[in-house]
Amino acid sequence: MKVIANNINPARPNNSSGLFVSGARWLRADFHLHTEKDSQFEKIHDRNSYHKAWVDRLEENDIRFGVITNHNKFVLDEYKTLRKEAQKRGIFILPGVELCVQGGKSGVHILVVFDPETWVFNKENEDFINRFLDHGFPQIANRESEDTACEWPLIKALENLDNYRKNGRDSFVILAHVDDNKGAFMELGAGLRSHFNTLFEKSVLAVQKSRSQDNWNNLRQWVKKDWVPARVEGSDCKSLDTVGCAHTEGGHEKHCYLKLGAFSFQAVRLALLMKEQRVSEKLPKHQAGHIRSVTFTGGLLDGQTLFFNPDMNNFIGIRGSGKSSLIECLRYLLSIDLTRFDENAEDADYKEKLVKRTLESGGKISAELVSGDNETYRLERILGETPRVSKNGETIPNLRPQSMVKALYFGQKDLAKFSEKNFARDLLNRFTEEKGLKEEEEIEQVRHRIEQRLVIITQSFKHLERIDEVKADLAAVKESLKKFEKEELQKKLNAQIALENDVKEGTEIVSFQAETIASLRRCYEEYSMTLKRRLSRKSSSGNKAFKEVMYGLNSFDEGLEKLNQIIEELEKAYNDTQKAQTELNDYFDSKKEEFARIRRTLKIEGDLNPDTYVELTKKQKILKTKLSELENISKKKNKAQEDLLKDLILLQSLWHEEFQKRLQQVEKLNNYTAEVTIKLKFKDDKNAFVNHLNDLTSGIHKRTLQKVCEVFADGVELYRDLFGGANRLTKEAELNQLQIIRLRDSLEQNLKSVISYRPPDQVEIFYKSKPLHEHSLGQRATALMLFLLSKRDFDILIIDQPEDDLDNQTIYTEVIKRLLDLKGYRQIIFATHSPNIPVLGDAEQIFRCEFSPDTIGLIPGSIDDSQMQLEVVTVMEGGVDAFKKRQQIYEAWKH
Repeated sequence: MKVIANNINPARPNNSSGLFVSGARWLRADFHLHTEKDSQFEKIHDRNSYHKAWVDRLEENDIRFGVITNHNKFVLDEYKTLRKEAQKRGIFILPGVELCVQGGKSGVHILVVFDPETWVFNKENEDFINRFLDHGFPQIANRESEDTACEWPLIKALENLDNYRKNGRDSFVILAHVDDNKGAFMELGAGLRSHFNTLFEKSVLAVQKSRSQDNWNNLRQWVKKDWVPARVEGSDCKSLDTVGCAHTEGGHEKHCYLKLGAFSFQAVRLALLMKEQRVSEKLPKHQAGHIRSVTFTGGLLDGQTLFFNPDMNNFIGIRGSGKSSLIECLRYLLSIDLTRFDENAEDADYKEKLVKRTLESGGKISAELVSGDNETYRLERILGETPRVSKNGETIPNLRPQSMVKALYFGQKDLAKFSEKNFARDLLNRFTEEKGLKEEEEIEQVRHRIEQRLVIITQSFKHLERIDEVKADLAAVKESLKKFEKEELQKKLNAQIALENDVKEGTEIVSFQAETIASLRRCYEEYSMTLKRRLSRKSSSGNKAFKEVMYGLNSFDEGLEKLNQIIEELEKAYNDTQKAQTELNDYFDSKKEEFARIRRTLKIEGDLNPDTYVELTKKQKILKTKLSELENISKKKNKAQEDLLKDLILLQSLWHEEFQKRLQQVEKLNNYTAEVTIKLKFKDDKNAFVNHLNDLTSGIHKRTLQKVCEVFADGVELYRDLFGGANRLTKEAELNQLQIIRLRDSLEQNLKSVISYRPPDQVEIFYKSKPLHEHSLGQRATALMLFLLSKRDFDILIIDQPEDDLDNQTIYTEVIKRLLDLKGYRQIIFATHSPNIPVLGDAEQIFRCEFSPDTIGLIPGSIDDSQMQLEVVTVMEGGVDAFKKRQQIYEAWKH
């Protein structure tokens, strides 16, 4: 792997402390430090320990960056000594001066901050800072006093600094303590307007402690309106005890934080220019989960650890340098399913092979993740295995990576492919939460009950087809029996009829007992065999708890043996019942001749026969039993229909609740960005409804089904009308009776599929007030990208080369702005060829990728790092020469 040695230029502090291992970070700054050499500073008695004590105070106050700004004075040797001591503690000190310039009653104080590479550590080995001061105080006595002004007014001082800048010595100016005496606001007020020009705007990058909001508001009127400097803080210390101390206002300490990615003058200057993103009064805290680091074991990245920034991370490199390999490894680590939203993902196999080729057999990725609630987890995944999550060294079974950090992923060209088909619904499905397990279970339970009730109703209809026939037969039997009633045959044959009834009931009782015992016996034998095998098991570990388990199993065995005893008792009772039934049958057989003699002695007029009466009586009893059963079935059917109606209403209610929740999510999505808006209509995808019915029917024209679907919102409404009178089908859908019969016959075999069908919601997406489908694929990809960068309900956004589907103008005017807005809220990980993204997006961490046959080399660094700046120019601009030539051409075009 390519290795870059540390830059040992004395103008640049050694960053080996690892302060910027994850790229740019927030550091507390003090722009107004005085030292023992300042005339206003309290004198130090022990000068031998002074330098260490001064830096100690910075460290105690967590100051990581400071500027020495003594009144009209710069002491080179002191600066070098303090700077060297600060470097040991990971503190960066810039040279500066608090310069008093002409203006107001007694002068105006400004802080001039110098680039040490050219003003102090230069090839000429000259102290250009004191040369500048000498020029401003020619033969002026006591220049070190804060009340002594140089001979220049503010604009002249800026012009002189600009002349040095033209000769390669850069600097910038801060208006010191603007609200206090000798501050610009206090001394000049509205007079600032006369000082303001292009040079002023370019040179004055900040003001110190503008505590008065009125003065700050007046500033916009006193100077050119598009000039808004950064507001910074400085201790303006006058003693060792106050070095690095914060000012207190209203009981609150006032701090200043800069986001820096390297210790350099240029990084500080850029931070002030990008004040909205890089200057803050409070220490910003990242408000989402993120990847802190990733380590590779085995494969092309063996032994390498990548430290990610919570904000913007970019992989750069020429084509084939391994950028996509890294993106796909991150996707694999986080278990992001390639086919979740596209079952036919064309490049899924390619991406999986890319991961295998990168990690190689047995390769492992390990990561440190920080959740949104600031809990730290370790995630590991070996190639071909499921991820393992642990916390504080203890594995957490079944915990998924997406439970800790929610990541959105788009591979190479996915933005365009995703927008090609079903974009609206796919977009909504991807960015709205899925139904919770509770809601899914509730809907599924209702559907299951509906299915059961449909089975009862369907079977009931089949049985009830015979109820009229049974009623007719029973009426005929009753009518025939009336003829025998005159002869009072019931009394004469009562003994025979009663005994026959007892024999029939007894037979049914014996049968019931036999079936019960057989069922219990099968159950006992099945579980007894399994139990005996388990009773023979012994503990492998000798653990006491396992002995308790076996003790409980033995108790269970004793209970099962009691069941065997109960079965044996039941068998004895069954034998007694069977014996009694045999006696009853024998008794009935012995009475048959007597009953026959009685029937022979009966004298009945006409064709009436006693045997016929007996048969009719038996038939009447059977028919009454059947009718009673059918009436019970009818009651169950009616109850099932009532319950079905309730469940259908509940199902529709659950569907609507589901829609309302989704609608709330859509409203949140619409609040993210004004360019992309989503409209959601409840169960309004009529084409899907028509296609569903078309699959369930035959012999019905699709135009007929279209009319049906225009009338009914879902399958529930259609079912209720179709099997309840078909009034709406007749009046609103204008179907004739033949069409209704065909529809009923077709759907009757698929009632479950009809009733449980919820037509999809109609999703419409508008980009810049125009329906999305009317835009080109590139514009759809742009809409998706803007939508992604506006969302706030995820932690990490991973995209491989987003610029492939976007034009440069869109990247600059739309994408970059949102990337900057996401800082502090989401972690961004892009692989990119576009210099606009890392440069204008102010990437906190960049990884320069370089591929060789057996490894992927990585060089990390922030956009502030000079070596990384060179890598960006080389990889993305074609080298320094190409970059300069384009600059020359662009400059020529301006004239």
